[in-house]
Amino acid sequence: MRFSSTLTAALGVVPLIAAFPSIPREPTGALMTRDAGAVWSRGMAPQQAAGGAAAEAGAGAEAGAGQGKGKAKQEDAAAEQGAEAGAGAGAGKDKAKAKEGAAAEAGKEKEKAKNKAKEGAAAEEGAGRGKEKGKEGAGRGNGAGAGANAGEEAAEGEEKEIAGVLGTLIDLEGGDLKQDVLFKAAVGSFEIEFQAKTARQFAVIENKTPGAAPAGFKLLDPSSFIVAFQQGGGGALTLGKIDYIFDSANPALAGIDLTKTTIGKFSNAKKAFEVGDIVGETEFEAEENEIVLKVQDLTGEFALFVPDAAAAGGEAAAGEEGEVAVVGQFGTGNAVAGGNVKQDILFPANAAGEFELEFNGAAANRFVVVPTTPTGAAPAGFAFVDPLAFKVSVEAATAAADLQKIDYFFSDAIAARIDAAQGRIGKLDAATNTYLVDGVGEFEFEAEEKEWTLTVKDLNGEWAMLVPQAAIRA
Repeated sequence: MRFSSTLTAALGVVPLIAAFPSIPREPTGALMTRDAGAVWSRGMAPQQAAGGAAAEAGAGAEAGAGQGKGKAKQEDAAAEQGAEAGAGAGAGKDKAKAKEGAAAEAGKEKEKAKNKAKEGAAAEEGAGRGKEKGKEGAGRGNGAGAGANAGEEAAEGEEKEIAGVLGTLIDLEGGDLKQDVLFKAAVGSFEIEFQAKTARQFAVIENKTPGAAPAGFKLLDPSSFIVAFQQGGGGALTLGKIDYIFDSANPALAGIDLTKTTIGKFSNAKKAFEVGDIVGETEFEAEENEIVLKVQDLTGEFALFVPDAAAAGGEAAAGEEGEVAVVGQFGTGNAVAGGNVKQDILFPANAAGEFELEFNGAAANRFVVVPTTPTGAAPAGFAFVDPLAFKVSVEAATAAADLQKIDYFFSDAIAARIDAAQGRIGKLDAATNTYLVDGVGEFEFEAEEKEWTLTVKDLNGEWAMLVPQAAIRA
């Protein structure tokens, strides 16, 4: 580590890289609920153990599978029915079945189950997958017959859809069969996407009192969903996703930009919901009208959030300088709401001070800040105040009108040793491998706040806190 003076050594300020893991993560594998054992003591009827669940999966679950992925995906089913109309006699049969609903299919599947017992139930699952793939083939113009062609498609791309019931133990197959389990929710459907080599059992419990949303967000679905696996929801998952499929006809969604929604996870350690990359990779899929969270562990409590620009705006109007305070985390995506709401993201302090980002923009965004040893050298005649520099990455391009600031609150120990009015915030220049203090933004010193502020056009870059060596007190 390069330091231009003995200031940090004299103050006993040492590098704190070990204190800031680049990607903080919660333990995987264990059941994560607010109350230990709560999931397995609620809503589990004895007949829903392995035997009962397997029998029901052979008939009722297959009937539910044919109904698609909830209201948000009914449009796809309608399109498939249209494609089937001109596909000949076999396709006409399937169209009639689709219009009559899943009842007739369920009857056939149950009849097979009675005739073939356990082996028949396994065959029904394959048949159900074949029928679903047959429908997909119809959408591509390949015909929708439930015969040999559908069976061949099922073998190529196996996928199973299950209508889940909250508070009920559900069996999931292994063998890398992709299974989508949907649960009815307030503004759509909560969905678990599972694929693994090993079979597992899980349940989802609805929590109608999830508590507060993260700063700058509000709950879009008033409930959260606790997901618990008896054999663990992590480990060797081929695929693990938490989805929320929106019901576009629901009046509660009117006027909401669903592309800005996110799925958060409750942290038992922090007793609060977290959003951003610390939870997983979030993506909005417009075709399916759903928000998707990719995770390594499906176990946990999850909730649906949307930026609360209106609520934050109300606070701003009430105060002299309204703002939303956000607790930042190093090494992960820190989400901010749009709507031109001023938000201050304050990161964990060390002995020298605290790093902060200020943002006020029209569109929501995410910022990642990683503390690191300074990559470059201090300018001639300057010393590093904080032994760490801070690398900032912005997920989406910001607008020219957006307010963007780099702030630093220096500690009392630092204030006692320097003339803080001469302090500066520098940005690394890759060409010279030196931090620049001129021409990087508009600098301000706020004595009362013990704060340095640099207004910039672009937050991206590596930033360091500097002071002229002549401003260091003996």
